[in-house]
Amino acid sequence: MLLEAVACANMATELPGPIDVFASRLRTIRDKRGLSARQLAEAVTRLGVPWDRSGIAKLETRTRRNVTIEDLFAFSLALNVAPLALLVPDDDAAEVVVAPGESEEDRVTAAGEQVGKWIAGDDLLGEKTTKSVFDFMGASPRWKQVNLFNSLERSATAIKPWSDAEIAKWKDMVADRPDLIEAIDVLRRLSEGQDAQG
Repeated sequence: MLLEAVACANMATELPGPIDVFASRLRTIRDKRGLSARQLAEAVTRLGVPWDRSGIAKLETRTRRNVTIEDLFAFSLALNVAPLALLVPDDDAAEVVVAPGESEEDRVTAAGEQVGKWIAGDDLLGEKTTKSVFDFMGASPRWKQVNLFNSLERSATAIKPWSDAEIAKWKDMVADRPDLIEAIDVLRRLSEGQDAQG
């Protein structure tokens, strides 16, 4: 079951896990929509995913600690939100447990904003190298890859007029971020490729 193992392991920690975030966001959005638990349960059930008022109450009070992907999609449709809205805390800076790990050193935590970008396919969690970024984006749906390429092309066009001195100055400003230095080198090569094609 989706999120169940992480939820159980996080019960002993102070940071919320995925099911805690889901339950909290479900309650917040349901309240903002002015829906009772019964009304939400009826809406989700009409979508073919049976829920009752009691099940929603148990989820919101963390007595029930699991949901399926079908539940996630049905709740999202019933509340008229993207699934992402139910998976990421309202506070971008709030730290959450993404995976409990077998040990403390294996545990993965991240701020809400990072988790949201990861779920949306906009950024990866973990060490960022050129290879890991390209692996991450390469596994994205085709439309997401096209959007990335278009963004890279716009960025490459933007730096095309930069002199070597300007690029060196920029690299000095971000000397502590090797990923950004590597990114500017990739963009520079892309802009040089545009010159060769153009």
